[in-house]
Amino acid sequence: YGWIVILMGLLVLIGAHGFGRMSYTLILPAMKDGLHLSYTQLGLIGTGNFIGYLFMALVGGVVAARFGSRLTISLGLTFMGVTMFLTGLAQDFEMAFTLRLLTGLGHGAAYIPAMALGSAWFATGRRGFATGIVTAGTGIGTVIASLVIPVILKSQGVEGWRYTWYLLGGAMLFIAFWVGLFI
Repeated sequence: YGWIVILMGLLVLIGAHGFGRMSYTLILPAMKDGLHLSYTQLGLIGTGNFIGYLFMALVGGVVAARFGSRLTISLGLTFMGVTMFLTGLAQDFEMAFTLRLLTGLGHGAAYIPAMALGSAWFATGRRGFATGIVTAGTGIGTVIASLVIPVILKSQGVEGWRYTWYLLGGAMLFIAFWVGLFI
């Protein structure tokens, strides 16, 4: 069953890192145009995401130890999915900043306990391999996002960035469901 858990960890990183974090840079130019943002504001929105992530990275392990990895990861991913979807509804800098900050909180809550799954489910000799599989999710998610996002942006015109956030948020909720079911 450890391999199933590791595959769920892979899904966590596909969603949390690939869709939730790395996809932002692909969406930036369209968000800039759609919300009439400055480069400073775009940077601050990204910083908001990192602040949320940093906070939960510091306390995520404690939360997971108290409430369990399954609940912490599932709720973190669900929170990410909702806030990513809502990012598509952003009307101004403040709303986009706040939603990305909240997305970062969910990211930290999901990512930190997911990285510990290899140690929890595998003997010392296989922990590195198991953790490597989980970590590969970042690259896989980034590749998927880099293939899908430009197509959505091109096909949906000026508001394409909104549809991208809706799709990514929905994908995150899909991942949260399966991860919650199998971890």
